[in-house]
Amino acid sequence: MQDAHMSTRTDLIKEIDAFLRETGMTPTRFSVLVGDRTLMVSLRGGRDPKSGTIDKIREFIAKERATRAKRGPPPRQSRAA
Repeated sequence: MQDAHMSTRTDLIKEIDAFLRETGMTPTRFSVLVGDRTLMVSLRGGRDPKSGTIDKIREFIAKERATRAKRGPPPRQSRAA
């Protein structure tokens, strides 16, 4: 069963990392917003997430994506020469 946990954790970390790249959010900020300030450090350190934690993470990501989609892309910033 250890392999299933490792696969779940690895897949979850990949999902989170994709979200972080997409949003530019730091792992620390993500962890705080999800409600567990040590989340990313713990997951990367080998902690197996409980199903409730996985659900909470995926719910947060879905809500953030929906909110960002409603706002639209950020305005482009001009660069001064």
